[in-house]
Amino acid sequence: ELVRVEAGLPPRDPAWSRVQLPAPPEPAVTLYVEPDGSDENPGTRRKPLATVQRARDEIRALKKKGPLPAGGVEVLIGGGEYRLTAGLQFAAEDSGTEAAPIVYRSAGRTAPRFTGGMRVPGFEPVKDAAILGRLDEAARDKVVQADLRALGVKDIGEAFAAGKRLELFFNGEPMPLARWPNEGYLRVGELRGEKTFNVWGSIKGNHDGKFTYDGDRPNRWKDEKDAWLYGFWFWDWADGYQKVASIDAEQRVITTAPPHHGYGFRSGQRYFALNLLAELDAPGEWYLDRSTAILYFYPPSRLSRATVEVSLLSDPMVTMDGASHVTLRGLTFETSRNHGAVIRGGEKCLLAG
Repeated sequence: ELVRVEAGLPPRDPAWSRVQLPAPPEPAVTLYVEPDGSDENPGTRRKPLATVQRARDEIRALKKKGPLPAGGVEVLIGGGEYRLTAGLQFAAEDSGTEAAPIVYRSAGRTAPRFTGGMRVPGFEPVKDAAILGRLDEAARDKVVQADLRALGVKDIGEAFAAGKRLELFFNGEPMPLARWPNEGYLRVGELRGEKTFNVWGSIKGNHDGKFTYDGDRPNRWKDEKDAWLYGFWFWDWADGYQKVASIDAEQRVITTAPPHHGYGFRSGQRYFALNLLAELDAPGEWYLDRSTAILYFYPPSRLSRATVEVSLLSDPMVTMDGASHVTLRGLTFETSRNHGAVIRGGEKCLLAG
């Protein structure tokens, strides 16, 4: 470690704590997958398959003829984009063995990209006067829109439910929902309601999810269809989303909808409001009107040179259920609503690179 420090390096080498994997055996069978292939092809270099699912099925058919040959099977996946409308599923029947593993890996230096989303082309300026009137004046000529239903999106998901949340990506980076304030937090005012309690006899809280706010900014949100708050409602280590049920502008009271935060609420805690069309006023912010499936976006830079995507896949991108001796190497998985990979049971499965 001293030698590393003297050389200007961190004292610990990350590789020291990593498992040193044995070199895989030379594969006995090789299948090829390319973005421009066809699942009607035999999976050779000249006639590649189009999907990993079809390669998996070819391996299943091979195993039905007898044990896999020594060295196992290698599936070489060409660089490019592979859109997943369902997650990749591997079961016990897709297992290899110690002497005959099954390896799905990149065929070259460019990592194949498996995406659970779709690209959003054809953004247009906002022309609806009612929508423009709700936007901040400085942002009105910056915000653009796209009709997701017209693009074929049937499941627009929910705002924050696990596995159902649609997100927007700009050149691979997730964009923030329109929020207030754009940075930092607001503070919970006086608590209102009757479900009060005390912690340690001195910290007062309630379970009503109803409290006052300062200033008049929330008055802008009266026409919002799906306003939410994100905050640390009682303890600074326990966060959560709360849907807004109503805003009383005269009394300056926000009432949130159940289910309420499990630890309750207390005054002075930090939160911010989000999923608000009226607060779409900063580069990168976006909002989806779920009643019309219209996506509104304030692009952070020129759209003509950008890739804009929304996440659609609600399955885990990869599920290995009882599979053994299966390797995924050098592959990129991104832009979906659920987990990247879920592995249950089996043994000696590897995700690498």
